[in-house]
Amino acid sequence: MKDSVRIVVVGDEKVGKTSIIEVLITETFEEDVLPVLPVLVVPKEVTPESVHVSIVDTPGAPSQSSKVEEELGQADVVVLVYTVDSEESTERIPSHWLPKFRSMNLKVPVILVGNKIDKRGGISDPNAAAKMEAFIKPIMDDFREVDVCIECSAKTVSNISEVFYFAQKAVLYPTGPVYDVETQSLKPPASAALRRIFKICDKDGDGGLNDKELNDFQFTCFNVHLKPAELDGVKKVVKESRPRNGLNADGSLSAEGFIFLHTLFVQKGRLETTWIVLRKFGYNDEMRLSLGPSDELAVGTDQSVELSAKGKGFIKDLFSAHDKDKDGMLSPSDLKSFFGECPEGAFAHVNEIRGRRLTESCDEEGKPDHMTLNGFMARWAMFVMDCPQDAMLTLLYLGYQDPLPSALTVTKSRKRDRYARVVSRNVLNIALLGSEGGLKTDVIRGLVDMGAEGKDEPYVASAAEVESESEKKTLVMHYVPESDNDDGSLVLSNERLEKIDVVCLVFDAESEASYEKCRVLYEALQNRKPDIRIPVVFVAGVGPGTGSGVLDEADRFCEEQMIPVPVRVDVKEAEFGNLYEDLLGVGLYPQVACPDYYGREEEGSAMSTALKVAAGAVAVGVVAYGAKRLYDYYSSPRASS
Repeated sequence: MKDSVRIVVVGDEKVGKTSIIEVLITETFEEDVLPVLPVLVVPKEVTPESVHVSIVDTPGAPSQSSKVEEELGQADVVVLVYTVDSEESTERIPSHWLPKFRSMNLKVPVILVGNKIDKRGGISDPNAAAKMEAFIKPIMDDFREVDVCIECSAKTVSNISEVFYFAQKAVLYPTGPVYDVETQSLKPPASAALRRIFKICDKDGDGGLNDKELNDFQFTCFNVHLKPAELDGVKKVVKESRPRNGLNADGSLSAEGFIFLHTLFVQKGRLETTWIVLRKFGYNDEMRLSLGPSDELAVGTDQSVELSAKGKGFIKDLFSAHDKDKDGMLSPSDLKSFFGECPEGAFAHVNEIRGRRLTESCDEEGKPDHMTLNGFMARWAMFVMDCPQDAMLTLLYLGYQDPLPSALTVTKSRKRDRYARVVSRNVLNIALLGSEGGLKTDVIRGLVDMGAEGKDEPYVASAAEVESESEKKTLVMHYVPESDNDDGSLVLSNERLEKIDVVCLVFDAESEASYEKCRVLYEALQNRKPDIRIPVVFVAGVGPGTGSGVLDEADRFCEEQMIPVPVRVDVKEAEFGNLYEDLLGVGLYPQVACPDYYGREEEGSAMSTALKVAAGAVAVGVVAYGAKRLYDYYSSPRASS
């Protein structure tokens, strides 16, 4: 909530602007007043909401319009005064003043004040309401920025304090973000926010607020409990107005009943009640949540971010709750419901992430757009890797109640892992580089069992959980576009490279130029040493008629570098062999594809490397690759699957 309110009072000459302000101060009316009063500052100690209030008087003469515009530009709310006894003054509201505000692109509420009602019979005039409605309704239909209309008399000191009360209230508890006057209903963002609050307060998740949950909500927001009679009164109002869906069968307050109550508060002029609730649960005037200073994550250049066990558990529980037919999948409508309280929808980023994000989809007939739990968790792994701050904000909208950083884990630095000769990350980042032609995209699609398309899709990424022997990790594969390295150089910065676990260099085995591009990229990576050490796996796209020339050359090069020979894949036939399991193995044991990964050249042949890895695995009680498996894979050219 704002801590200060600047009220600017405008209108034609002789409408009583200055008198209204003067009467507010002195509570008496004087015929002779200054042409324009100096700015009145009301200290927060004497205002009901404990905010600083400034009231600015303005001249009405057309010759001083520039001064008026200057003050309007600094206004939080405008009090627009006219006189009810002057047809000219009345007509200038819709013909001059309100269009003027629009031409200035003024985005603040307007309080429309009809002064001098004493000349029309005062507040007691039996026709006053009808006269006011006849004038006001067309204006409020055409000018939604008009927040409140009120009539007063400075001369009889009638409704003066109410003018400034409504002005202050329009700023501190704005109608615009919450209520649609035309439809007489809450706006969708406000309704979504209140539904999220309802879900948070529904501790047992049964879709209703029982008496205890309703009282806990009341105390959280207003620091007071409801008496039994008051609880009964609330339910009675809901039942009478929403007999079908306001209360559940057990008498608890439903989500629809909760929304109805807040609609009623607004319609009865108690907008502050709804705003107190919204702000208590973290919403700002744009109906958005935001992260606080304690939600900042300290992430080093060689660290990544993953979901913690607590974060995974929270998401899996929500998945189960939204899986209405309990088939282990989320339908499109389930997904919409899952992210229903998130203003931007599913997996939204503040800064747009380029490229599609692909995950495992359902292969069950009739459910092509359903998302499995494994696919959903893989999508979250990419979301957290792409932008952990956006992921935390989404978790906040989803109702995560513990401190947000507890939902995520900042991994150990890769340098620290290298020193300990371990890989502690559960999500491995695989970057695909190489020549254009569609191979990179199809290898990425293959991870999630999507068919080949034969065309490049820059920046696309996919993720899936991969298991090899007893190890299970999530692989995230992302496409590095040709435009990022079109001259054969490696333009990826060291900072970006430090977050990559394995580099895949993908080439067409029928193209010498395609292979040569990958060889140059490999050498460019080597030139980043000793600062950057990344295991590299060559991947060769082959087909039934692929010759051996390019493959033999690539095999010889890899053997000279003491790294795995190229993995053969036939993307058109979706034959990837053990590619993804092998990438997991390289991610876990990077020295196999980067002999000096741990700071010095590993001595011996590929066989001795395999033996060392296997021996190390046995020493720590972990079964990974067997020595023969490593030797077979890393020292022998393999035919296409």
